[in-house]
Amino acid sequence: MQFLAYILVYPFLYLISILPFRLLYAVSDAVYVLLYYIIGYRKKVVIENLRLVFPEKSEAEIKNIRKKIL
Repeated sequence: MQFLAYILVYPFLYLISILPFRLLYAVSDAVYVLLYYIIGYRKKVVIENLRLVFPEKSEAEIKNIRKKIL
């Protein structure tokens, strides 16, 4: 099973490793937009943590902080 995973993952990792940094950064930015804005990965956790840390802030202020962080 590990060998099968190795055979499937290794070519993908090799292709990523030979990318120039500019292209790699572009790919990482695209993945970030996909995960955070489209899929919404961990967005609820970020908002909840900000509410816990800044209980005196309004929702608009928390939204501004979230935008600055991400």
